Amino acid sequence: LFLVEKDTEGFRLGQQIKDKCGMRASMTAELVFDNCRVPAQNLVGVEHKAAACMMRNLEIERLGLAAMSCGIARCAWGSDV
Repeated sequence: LFLVEKDTEGFRLGQQIKDKCGMRASMTAELVFDNCRVPAQNLVGVEHKAAACMMRNLEIERLGLAAMSCGIARCAWGSDV
């Protein structure tokens, strides 16, 4: 996992992804790396362990979404609709 500053040469945002599942409030776009060089000091965490880090993040995100879903269902169950 590494940090890339938005003004790094060779890095740009690609097309914005508009028709997506999940939380739509956050902007989602392609990340384009065209001959982009990232300094070693921009490494976040341990090399070759990014997948495990991202999976932990997904677990936390899913827990939050489950809690929101339970709250929405509880409100819907109690409403007079």
